Amino acid sequence: MWRWPVIARKRDITNLQRGKIFSLYAKIITVATIKAWWDVNSPAVHDAVAKARKNNVPSENIERALKKWTGADKEWNQIEEIFYEGYWAGWTWFIVKILTDNKNRTASNIRHLFSKNGWNLAETGSLSSFSFKFAGVCYVVLNWKTLDEIEETIIESGAEDYVEEEEWKIKIITDLKDLAKVVNFLKSSWIFVEDYAPEYVPVNFIEITDFDKALKILKLIDDLEDDEDVEFVWTNYDIAEDLALKVREAIENNKFRS
Repeated sequence: MWRWPVIARKRDITNLQRGKIFSLYAKIITVATIKAWWDVNSPAVHDAVAKARKNNVPSENIERALKKWTGADKEWNQIEEIFYEGYWAGWTWFIVKILTDNKNRTASNIRHLFSKNGWNLAETGSLSSFSFKFAGVCYVVLNWKTLDEIEETIIESGAEDYVEEEEWKIKIITDLKDLAKVVNFLKSSWIFVEDYAPEYVPVNFIEITDFDKALKILKLIDDLEDDEDVEFVWTNYDIAEDLALKVREAIENNKFRS
């Protein structure tokens, strides 16, 4: 699993997690509005709002996020996108995308999380410049169709590659500039696009077979997931499903919580 969409993890949602989801989408909408030069009718803002609604963000939260940059809401702090990069022995790397209104708080929190789990922070750009490719990625759900039935359509869309991520979900990778075109082509072909975004795709994957190493990775992911400012985590590890389940069971039983 190289892409960890924190705001879309399939697990029981507690009130705390729900609050984080709502907060993150408010930041996503705000950032989209800024990038669109405060045009709340722009496609980017429309897309951010649609994704928020899909994830059950209340209408009042969405309206509040839009008002922050229309002048209707005077109580706001600037939201910034920040990327952190970290590494560990064995060529396992992390790239973490942050949306924050307080850089100092975020920097302190992320440093602490990496340090307590035995990881090292790297200079921004040192890993992403050669270990990852910044590309367009979308996820389609098969529903009533099979991969064989939609394979030709995926190729015709202009996508560069695709991977069967789960039995019912396909991950499609494309050049960043072609992402919107590919998504629109798939939708027009009646293929259900669950999510899409620019993402970091690792050039090579590192197979993890040791329990302690897998534990070290998954504990850091859990800690990052709990941080209110973390939107995405990208990694280059590959852990077999049976090993991941053993590690998850140990963590959930609080045997290895730090």
